[in-house]
Amino acid sequence: MEVGLTQEQASEKVGITTKYWSNIETNNTESVGLQTLYAIAAVLDTSINYLLSDSSNGNWNIIYDEFGNLFNKMTSKQRTLTMDIAKLILEKEEN
Repeated sequence: MEVGLTQEQASEKVGITTKYWSNIETNNTESVGLQTLYAIAAVLDTSINYLLSDSSNGNWNIIYDEFGNLFNKMTSKQRTLTMDIAKLILEKEEN
């Protein structure tokens, strides 16, 4: 994906170090937080769906595991709200 930013510029906009950005790109990190993922998608002007579905991005399993761990810690009401938000995101991207 090409957006005309250097790693330094992009990482600064996201609020992470250039080293962490590089580690994410090379799948050399144990986890990427959801807030960081949202920020990266915004800076790259793309969707989280795209970032997660990109076959060259090896972080899918890490993010999936992190989300699963968070989901398991939620109350029933929080899980329902999370599912509703996810459905809204998918609907918006379909339109």
